Amino acid sequence: MPIYMVQHITKNITTINLAVAFYLKLKNKFHKKCINCWIDYKKNSVFYLIKIINKEAIKQLYLKSFNLIPHKITAVNNNLVYAFLNNQQRIKSIQPESITPNNHTIFLMIKIQNIKLLEIKFGQKKINRAFINTKSIINNYLNSYGGTQINVSRNEIVLLFTSYEKAINYSNLILKKLLKKENLNFRVALYTNHYYSKEHILAQKIPKLFNSLFFLCNKNQFLVSSDFKQSILTEKTEVRKLNTKQENFLFLLMDTLERNFSNANFSVQDFCQDMMMSKTKLYRHCKSLTGISVNELLRNYRLKKALTFLSQNHDSITQISINSGFSSSSYFSNCFKKKFGISPRELALSSNLAF
Repeated sequence: MPIYMVQHITKNITTINLAVAFYLKLKNKFHKKCINCWIDYKKNSVFYLIKIINKEAIKQLYLKSFNLIPHKITAVNNNLVYAFLNNQQRIKSIQPESITPNNHTIFLMIKIQNIKLLEIKFGQKKINRAFINTKSIINNYLNSYGGTQINVSRNEIVLLFTSYEKAINYSNLILKKLLKKENLNFRVALYTNHYYSKEHILAQKIPKLFNSLFFLCNKNQFLVSSDFKQSILTEKTEVRKLNTKQENFLFLLMDTLERNFSNANFSVQDFCQDMMMSKTKLYRHCKSLTGISVNELLRNYRLKKALTFLSQNHDSITQISINSGFSSSSYFSNCFKKKFGISPRELALSSNLAF
């Protein structure tokens, strides 16, 4: 059977991960037909070798993939295959344990709205008491469901499970109890991915998911990743499950926002170029996933960043507006108050920040 080398052009770590994950899924399905995969950083490319009948058969494999199109498909002979696999100076193999299939790692994520905003709205004592009670609820039931704390801060909680059933049962129990706490505005998600290790997910996936949770669901929705196979039944919440295309698009979207939000000149046209999508396609997918337009998403992402900056550092209001990608501090202040119900100056004063 002929052997083909498939090349993907990659612009950032997200597109590298997408190409590698796609190869690993092929490897899991076709086994020995997928020979090897590697990254060539000098060429900004991911390559893999596959035994298949012809080029058209390879193109068929991509029909269900999102925003992932091979740059080049080349037939190679056995001598070239041997040369590719042994030329370690020219290529970097990507077969480490960090990307081997990981079948039983389930993360429960709880994102709480900015604590400073909640303290201003409900009072510091009430919010502190609510947060202490939340941690107590989490700890009281965690061991009996086989869960482990990975990270518990005032705004983000990450728990790890190795059983789907226990993760679901624990999540339903915690949701039922947290929904009774009206003072806490939070979002909840279950995430798993069979092709990445715990370390990779924590470093690459979880931060982007936390950044996106308030854009993806409301308080009564339970977000579930595309690789989550088990059904989830809840009494009071609606389950929103991402499909593979939505999840791939989400990570590309968050990666693009994180790299460009501070650039006030970053336009929708730049957005399209960075995402390698037409304006119509980008708008359609963004609206379908988040319910808002690309422009609204970019503005809200900048406001979310500004909220974090105001709560954590001592820069001036003007400097924070610049760091958040706003060219006008007055426009920034108006947008901020409309979004959060409080002006940046009021929040800064409550946080004892200099401005």
